[in-house]
Amino acid sequence: MPNPKEQYVLAIDLGTSAAKVALVSLHGEVCCWESQRVPLHVFPGGGAEQDPNEWWQAILTLAKRVLGKGLVPLDDIVAVCPNTQGAGTVPIDREGNCVGNAIIWLDTRGAKWNARLMQGPINFQGLDIFKLTRWVRLTGAMPVSSGKDFVGHVLFLKNERPEVYQRAHKLLEVNGYVDYRLSGRLIATPDTMGMSWLTDNRDPKRIVYHDGLIAATGLFSLTLFPIRSIQVFGLLGSSMWRMKVLFTTSTTAILPLRSSW
Repeated sequence: MPNPKEQYVLAIDLGTSAAKVALVSLHGEVCCWESQRVPLHVFPGGGAEQDPNEWWQAILTLAKRVLGKGLVPLDDIVAVCPNTQGAGTVPIDREGNCVGNAIIWLDTRGAKWNARLMQGPINFQGLDIFKLTRWVRLTGAMPVSSGKDFVGHVLFLKNERPEVYQRAHKLLEVNGYVDYRLSGRLIATPDTMGMSWLTDNRDPKRIVYHDGLIAATGLFSLTLFPIRSIQVFGLLGSSMWRMKVLFTTSTTAILPLRSSW
């Protein structure tokens, strides 16, 4: 049973097959939760996409169900905490609208583009030894052969979906997209971009984009959001208020967790 002296978080878990929203106390007690499946669109050649608008509508629907139970006063809910699938890419325009589906972590259509990226004049098992050394030294890894990463997704969009790539003002990771829909803030965090293979990860307290890696992929840094290391993300955006499904207290904040797979 909810404790009348307790404070609560509305927890959002956006997975590949379903979205979940739960009401959780600050001591970890789960008061209630709801889930809803989200469609997965599979295409020939290893394509796997989801519609970010369907994610958002599922989150709103579930939040309405959870809060509609009336288990705790709204003023006792002090934060929203989103946690999502990782290694997905969401292209948005200057107004923050999606210009195409999200390319999610299951998508392998970037494999051939990652393979071409990592080849060079002196190769070992298909990898240029100088590129391999540089990537591993800076990031701890490299663009993966399966294409299931940010670089593979973006290279696929650039080369095979140029109409989407050209319309995209920015490219977001999945958790960053949900954070944006909640707060209206367009930024990235170390946990979401550290596995983009475009950042210098040698100092975990200072993960920053590396211009050389970005240039090596042929991408433009302007399509990436600045990385901020923060715990409190921001106040809830006006879209939540209009929907009348979330908080009525002006002190509500968003506390991003690390992205899950």
